[in-house]
Amino acid sequence: MKPKTKQIIETVNNKLKICCKYIISKVIPLIATIVFILIPFLNRYISSSNACYIWIPSAIIFLIDSIIQWYNSKKIERSPKAIDVMSRGFAVQALVILTSVFIINYFDTAYTWSWAVAVIIAVVIPFAISNMFGLAELMSKSPNDVTSTIAKNKIIKYILFYWLIDVFYVSIFTSFLWGQIVFGSIALLILLYSVSATFLSHKIKFKWMLIHDFVAAIVLTIYLIFIIPNEALQNVVLVLVSAIYGGFISLVGVAWTIKDGKRQEAESRRLEKIPYFQATFEDWIVKDKRESGLPEMWINITKSQDNREATFGKSLKIANIGLGMATDIKCIWKTAETNESKTLPISILKCEDVYSFNIIGTAMLPDENSYPSKGSLIFIYKDLLGNQYNQTLNISFEIHRNYVTVISYDMEAPTHIEKI
Repeated sequence: MKPKTKQIIETVNNKLKICCKYIISKVIPLIATIVFILIPFLNRYISSSNACYIWIPSAIIFLIDSIIQWYNSKKIERSPKAIDVMSRGFAVQALVILTSVFIINYFDTAYTWSWAVAVIIAVVIPFAISNMFGLAELMSKSPNDVTSTIAKNKIIKYILFYWLIDVFYVSIFTSFLWGQIVFGSIALLILLYSVSATFLSHKIKFKWMLIHDFVAAIVLTIYLIFIIPNEALQNVVLVLVSAIYGGFISLVGVAWTIKDGKRQEAESRRLEKIPYFQATFEDWIVKDKRESGLPEMWINITKSQDNREATFGKSLKIANIGLGMATDIKCIWKTAETNESKTLPISILKCEDVYSFNIIGTAMLPDENSYPSKGSLIFIYKDLLGNQYNQTLNISFEIHRNYVTVISYDMEAPTHIEKI
């Protein structure tokens, strides 16, 4: 065989392999997905046996392709997008929904739409709630391990609660009276506890959710009283529930008043001990005036790829002009490119005390003209009562060929970080 003919055959084989791979990985899954979605709704035109022969293989291909796509996306290191987060679990949800439609439309079965809705809700709930919290974490400006742990705990609680509501819904359309009473009463207690706990916490982010829970509790109460079969017992329960609701509202109001008083007292004590940092850039502190001539902090203003950098050296004077001592002082250097924890030479700064330390900053050399850049030095500290504060020093730089200048800087007021 001639070399040219052999090369042509190899080229054709490679093209055929690419074509087959594309058909297997792209075309067949696409066709299977379309068939998987359409067949359950074509019961007027296709017999049940033919529909099973067509739909079941397409459903299997759809599920396998979804697993492969999910596995491949997990291997790719990239930042998730909102659309990626909200699409998690789509394959499982679609499989349950379309399976329900397929069974109901093609077969004479007791699996009615009431059961279909109950099953669909039970499957969709975990994915929907997880995706909502995932989206909230993605949009959060400062997610951390603590908030992630709290979010996971809340996800479990919300899933269990809505599964309870789903079971309550099943007991309604199956006319299971005791199930309605038991599951409805548990859901009612959870709603009332959630309303009272949220109201007393003084951390109401979404007031409409508080109103939603209270109205849902009222509606659920009316329904549970309505389904009591004995009219005399119904009247007795109505009187008792009215008294309980009145006492509940009064008790929550008294508890809120007491807690608000304690909160105001704690806030007054906090303000009496609040530290307040004031920052000033000054000339470099020479070795004769300190133990060591080395800088206590290095900061990267902009990163350089070729290690050719412009530098600046200044001393930063920190004065505590607040009403109390600052303890456990830490620092974070933050720019558009970096977010680094820095070690400070001091951990305590008493009221009216001043401390100065040297800083060296480096930046990428400009190609021609100078360019501006910004950074923030975030001081994190506590007062004597254990309250934590963040205070940010915003700095504007001008990067030149041979040096860096500090154009301006301003220290923001302390921000009290409330405990979660």
